[in-house]
Amino acid sequence: MGVGVDNLTPGAEFARQAVVKGMRFVMTYEDLARELEMLGLKLQQVLTELLVQEGVGVHSINFRIKSRSSAEKKVEAKANRYGGIEDLKDLLGVRIITYFADDVDRVADVIEREFDIDYDHSVDKRELLEADAFGYASLHYVGALDKVRLGLTEYKRFGGRQFELQIRSILQHAWAEIEHDLGYKSESAIPRAIRRRFVQLSGLLELADDDFTRLRDSLRSYEKEVAELASDALAERDLDQTTLRNFASDRLVAELDRYVADQIYIASECDAATTADLDTYVHQLNVLGIYTVAQVQAAILRNVKDIARFSYVWIRELYLDEGERLPSVAYEHVLVSRGASLAYAILVIALREQPRQVAEILRYGNRVSSRFIEKRHRDLKKAWLLVQRGFEPPNFAGSDLSILAL
Repeated sequence: MGVGVDNLTPGAEFARQAVVKGMRFVMTYEDLARELEMLGLKLQQVLTELLVQEGVGVHSINFRIKSRSSAEKKVEAKANRYGGIEDLKDLLGVRIITYFADDVDRVADVIEREFDIDYDHSVDKRELLEADAFGYASLHYVGALDKVRLGLTEYKRFGGRQFELQIRSILQHAWAEIEHDLGYKSESAIPRAIRRRFVQLSGLLELADDDFTRLRDSLRSYEKEVAELASDALAERDLDQTTLRNFASDRLVAELDRYVADQIYIASECDAATTADLDTYVHQLNVLGIYTVAQVQAAILRNVKDIARFSYVWIRELYLDEGERLPSVAYEHVLVSRGASLAYAILVIALREQPRQVAEILRYGNRVSSRFIEKRHRDLKKAWLLVQRGFEPPNFAGSDLSILAL
């Protein structure tokens, strides 16, 4: 929700009316700062929404308002250019930090399309450095809201107000922050004896930026390759997050997911498993000596009926029948995570084939007390004992879970 005109300070509102009437009115720093604070929040929100729509992931979007002392020093130093602090184009600065170097240009494309850019005062500092020069720069724009946004009520008050947009990768940002902290802003200011080390570090960070981009591209190519594999070819692959994610879409796991979800009356249509879930499953399976997709598949097939029985006992007998409700996180897990039944499959494989590893299975990924682990271990043994005694869920034999016939 936008901030109404009634929220403007008297000075800011007078200045806005003065602009409308073609008069010049010098706002105080306090009035400017309050107005720019509102604009900064708007820009932060708009940029976040735009980049999400474009599918560009960024580390952060922050803004700052130049301090009074910094603003006054800049005006005094360049009195021939600025009539007052209200003329500064970077009084409000928005910084967008990307994860990868090539995303800087993707963000730049969005900014050039969505804002009114003052190209005469914008600069790509990356292009200003010579091959052997010191430093590691970013992309700077001076911009303003475009006519479309200024036509909206919540943005009208920001007409004519410029701001700076800085875009840099997270490694470029790290260099800039460390450089600033050390207090050296130019090559000539650095003692000659250590200047070479600065240049070397700058080059290493640039190489790292490029390597992280190539690493990301390699992972994306691998994910695409695995997604296109037939089931037999997938089974031959080593177990990792990508191969397990694709295996979770297999009919075997999908039917177990549906059965598990049905036990707590939740629709079994699930989204893809989260990275955190997959990381946990891969580690737990490795603890059990399972390192390939074929080994996972074989272990589930060996235990498929017990996995179904155990999930029923764990959910319906130990929780719902005791008048308790499952923790909300468990409901959410079953609802949104494809491959949720893998959690039950791993527990059954451990309980049946490697009971000494159950405690380690429970500890990984759970930041809970040892007392909680001990109680959960006892509950698991109780559920497993019922399964071993031949417990049959109601209508189990007539279930439409076709994999039970395997």
